[in-house]
Amino acid sequence: MNRAFNFGGALLLGAGSFLIGRYSTDFDSLRKLQAATAVSPNVPITVPLSSTPPMSPTDKLPDLPPSRASQVMKFGYPGFDNLRTFEDFVLSYDRKTRTAHWVCEHLTPDRMVYVPDIDRSKCDFRPDESIHAYFRSQNEDYRGSGYDRGHLAAAGNHRRSQNSINQTFFLTNMSPQVGKGFNRDKWNDVEKYARKGLLTREVRKSEITDTDETFQIGVFNDGADDAEVKKKLAKKHLNTYILTGPLYLARKEADGHMYVRYKVIGKSQVAVPTHFFKVILYETSPNNFELEAFLLPNEVIPDETPIEKFHVPLDAIERAAGFLIFDKIPKGALKKVNGKSVGGFW
Repeated sequence: MNRAFNFGGALLLGAGSFLIGRYSTDFDSLRKLQAATAVSPNVPITVPLSSTPPMSPTDKLPDLPPSRASQVMKFGYPGFDNLRTFEDFVLSYDRKTRTAHWVCEHLTPDRMVYVPDIDRSKCDFRPDESIHAYFRSQNEDYRGSGYDRGHLAAAGNHRRSQNSINQTFFLTNMSPQVGKGFNRDKWNDVEKYARKGLLTREVRKSEITDTDETFQIGVFNDGADDAEVKKKLAKKHLNTYILTGPLYLARKEADGHMYVRYKVIGKSQVAVPTHFFKVILYETSPNNFELEAFLLPNEVIPDETPIEKFHVPLDAIERAAGFLIFDKIPKGALKKVNGKSVGGFW
């Protein structure tokens, strides 16, 4: 009996000590909180009320301007791997190949204005330090390789400000391209073709030959018939969206099997693509679009070859690349593909 009483007393004493200790701890915490917030225990805490009346469920939030990235990617992201956003283009970087999966540009007539102060000589090819050093390409990788640092988002599309054109010289926007006969010639022709419907006469006079290692000024044909010039300018596009990227295509070898083989250059082992694609989406009038899809081999191409020879079905590029391109275009809005009417379905 005494043993039980002693045990009960000990239990009661222990519980009381615990409660006193807990209260003391809580009280100390409360005192610290009061000291930190300068609140007297005798003064009730009040929350100041806003002078703005509360919103009702039917009130509409103020419209926010769209982000630049959302404008560039208006018709869908092909993927979300290692995205990088710049002033007028967005890219997805492939850390394995050390070049981009794709680069998307958005061009408008007001962004293609001629700015004589833009200085190409201030542009330097430079590594993109937002990429981890393990997966970053370097200028040394290209040096002595026999390949140009070929632009994916063309420098000539981004002369609105010095910063805009500078951004196109990050190595994340470069891919190894054959120089003479491709990057400096036929690929450059495709780049200029993509922006042809956006340029004013003033810009055409100073058209950039947008190659990697050279940067020449083309000449506008001032002898052109005025009516023809006016006709071209009247067809100026409202918006142009351009998706560009490298491909590594399979080919049949001597044993009859298909292989995907590509060269790598430099210490970083930058992949040399077998082909490049460029898909151009023009908004010719409000909610009316035309699309052209080009696929070019990364090799010397004769000057006399018309660029239309490199038209391919869009799905051929999508299947090879592993992603969809401009798949958010409203059905019925696309009127032509590669110059042929499609009746709005594709």
